[in-house]
Amino acid sequence: MARTAGRALMAAATLALLIALAGRVELGAQQPAPAAPPAPPAGAAQGGPPPGGGRGGAPKNIQVLKDVPQEQLPQTMQYIAASLGVQCNYCHVQGQPDLDDKEPKKVARDMMKMVADVNSKFFDGKERLSCASCHNGHAKPGRTPALAVEMTPAQAATAAAARGRGGPGGPGGPAAPGGRGAGPQTPAGPPVPTETVDEVIAKYVQALGGAPALQNVKTRVMTGAVTSRDLVTTSATVREKASGEYRIDIATQPIPTIRAFNGKTAWMVGGGGGGRGGPGQPPPDAPRDLAGFQLQQGLRLADLSLPLTLKTRYEGLAVNKIYDAIDGKPVVVLTGRPEPGVTEQLSFDRESGLLLRRSVTTTGVRIMALPEQVDYSDYRDAGGVKVPFTVRHATWNAVTTEKFADVKVNVPVADEVFVKPPVKP
Repeated sequence: MARTAGRALMAAATLALLIALAGRVELGAQQPAPAAPPAPPAGAAQGGPPPGGGRGGAPKNIQVLKDVPQEQLPQTMQYIAASLGVQCNYCHVQGQPDLDDKEPKKVARDMMKMVADVNSKFFDGKERLSCASCHNGHAKPGRTPALAVEMTPAQAATAAAARGRGGPGGPGGPAAPGGRGAGPQTPAGPPVPTETVDEVIAKYVQALGGAPALQNVKTRVMTGAVTSRDLVTTSATVREKASGEYRIDIATQPIPTIRAFNGKTAWMVGGGGGGRGGPGQPPPDAPRDLAGFQLQQGLRLADLSLPLTLKTRYEGLAVNKIYDAIDGKPVVVLTGRPEPGVTEQLSFDRESGLLLRRSVTTTGVRIMALPEQVDYSDYRDAGGVKVPFTVRHATWNAVTTEKFADVKVNVPVADEVFVKPPVKP
């Protein structure tokens, strides 16, 4: 008993020191940065490529995360940035990530060592504590707990059931009617979903216009605007094919953002992760390949064929054991795995059958969870099928809202638009 208490006090003291050190880090300028392949948690960025990966070969000046595979370092940086709610230039000198000129980078190394020490001493080496445990999306960890909020009716029913309270005959209540010996009455918990995976999918397909109508859609071109997290709205066009090809063009300045997939390989232009045009680096508008986690994240919104491929797209697809709600609308939720280390929850409106949300969680070999969320709304008819005219994609460091003004199906889309262009000399 005393030993357990002593260990708890030691853990508390160590965490207090972590928080004290975290207070030394001041929030710096932020600028968008893309994500990259899986990796571990821990403190904050260090001598390695900033999120999105470096362009000059193997990263230099790695002092703490030496056991992390090189292909996992970019997502390690993404996890760290997400945990502190900052961007890569918070710790790194832009374009020269190996330099140690910034104080937050030095503090980050100490933080990572302390986190590793706590996990080693108190969690048998398992990475239960991470930078997100204390920072929770803030450069300075909060010292005041969040206020409690009212439970939903389903949560309240579950809580009452756990207490054995809530009806006549329960503890402290009047005797239950119905004769002698009537004991405490346990209230019924929240309703358990009765729908099967096939029924949920069938209702979704029917809500969109039916399988024959969806099968008839071979191409789709959507034009409208994309609003970013900093409330900048830019025109955008999406072109896609039912066979899997996808391209989005966003008229960002000074370099347009393009993300495309030709069914086998993916590439991107702009988006904050290109080269700086300096010595040994490609020009800022040079197309670059996407793979691994970057590929997965970049194609979250390529969903033309989603309704007819749900069962093949997700492994282990199953109905969640409880209903949920989104903005007051009751939803039934399916959970599946589209990729190794990725879990998605798909929430369907119980009344209409339409897909309202995809909640995505990505993990790696050692990394904690990276969350993403795609919300679909404003469904309208386009060529005989229903299409969400508003799509919101939120990650740990970016929010984009696509609002389409025009959607056309079965219009000509050339295969060439999905092919990666050559780098300009």
